[in-house]
Amino acid sequence: MQVNLPKYLMILVALSTFSPAALAGGVASPAVHQGYDLLSKCDYPRAIFVLSAALKTNSGDVMARRYLAVALNHTGNASKAAQHMELVIKMEPGKAADLALLGHMYLLSGEHTHAISRFKQSLTLAPESDDARWGLAAAYLAVGDASKATATCNDGLAVCRDLNARKQLVRILSTIRTTAQTCEPDSRG
Repeated sequence: MQVNLPKYLMILVALSTFSPAALAGGVASPAVHQGYDLLSKCDYPRAIFVLSAALKTNSGDVMARRYLAVALNHTGNASKAAQHMELVIKMEPGKAADLALLGHMYLLSGEHTHAISRFKQSLTLAPESDDARWGLAAAYLAVGDASKATATCNDGLAVCRDLNARKQLVRILSTIRTTAQTCEPDSRG
């Protein structure tokens, strides 16, 4: 099953959670600020250029790598985006939002088992993560496990605070119901 995520989701998660101001225990480089600005304007090709150049100068720049992953994802290169996010997680382990972001990248690239793993890790660190919860439900649906997808959706709807995440959970439940109805044998005999 192909999972279509809202276009805004990946950039919204990255920009709201990981702005240079929010992340900078130190000072973000000018290239990171420029890359962030380009991402916020949805100018992904230029953001990729600027952030790739920043990483050539400093391969350990976690913010540049994170933003590059988001830009790559938006240009349809979810696999390469996930590779960069894996490096981010190695450099800064234990961030639930990074794990959820990586889970969504794996989901988009069709690597559903990896997505499930990363979403579960994110929820272990931050059980309140609505994005990780609906992502996990979508990943379960993508691997054909409708019972786990349904349970995850129902659990999520009981605690979910984010309207967009609630909409995704409802959409997943609707897909499960529609699929179940079309797969039922015809009782007219």
